Amino acid sequence: VGGHLADRLPPRLLCLALTPLLLAILGAMSVVGGAPFFFVAYVLYIVTSSLIFVATLKLLTGGYGREGRLGNLYGSAATLTDPFTVVGPVLFTNVYAAVKSGTFLVMAGVGAALGVLFARYARREGAR
Repeated sequence: VGGHLADRLPPRLLCLALTPLLLAILGAMSVVGGAPFFFVAYVLYIVTSSLIFVATLKLLTGGYGREGRLGNLYGSAATLTDPFTVVGPVLFTNVYAAVKSGTFLVMAGVGAALGVLFARYARREGAR
């Protein structure tokens, strides 16, 4: 689904359009209780973040990709996400210890700040 959307819409626009939804999902996970709601919200979070990741890869390849060097680009993008797979849970476990249910609001705040930086500095389609 993400690849289909990224091939039909500008990937930067797709990232910018989906980020508020992702942040709203994180916020809702902090304030609305119950396992069924959390399960649905978590699935939506995973789907939305996956769509954003695919659009980001499309944006990277369109802006920085060169024929015969896309493997390097994909490898770099994957390598950059790996440390946060380890650091993220450790960081947010400590955040949870401090703010409990507000953890997802903290995550949304971090995401909002990074979203502003992305909106400001991400390469626009067609720019080289």
